[in-house]
Amino acid sequence: EQWLADARERIERVGEMSLEDATLEDLDSLAEHVDEYAAMAEAQLADQAPPEAEAASKALVATLQAYSDAIDQILGANDPDKDVALELTEGMNTFNDAGSRLNDIEAELDRIAEECGLT
Repeated sequence: EQWLADARERIERVGEMSLEDATLEDLDSLAEHVDEYAAMAEAQLADQAPPEAEAASKALVATLQAYSDAIDQILGANDPDKDVALELTEGMNTFNDAGSRLNDIEAELDRIAEECGLT
């Protein structure tokens, strides 16, 4: 039950952050979120998932890291040795894919909670 609560708390925070990030308005906030997404991925990895939730936990870790990587790629798009349009496109695609995966993971956590009688 605690593992589910912690995972759901991370998902909720990611939802808040990703809504802010999607606007691409505050570059300082984006930079902070790179580290926060990565820290949440590490925290999720450190939490011992129950056997029935191991796949969902691994998916959540990968998704949190994908958010971090996507924002980092977007922020670095203007680096001199990079194709800005390509970097922005790839970063946004990764960001959007992570959002879709996050929805799937949340549905899987709901299914696990129901199966375990935790709803």
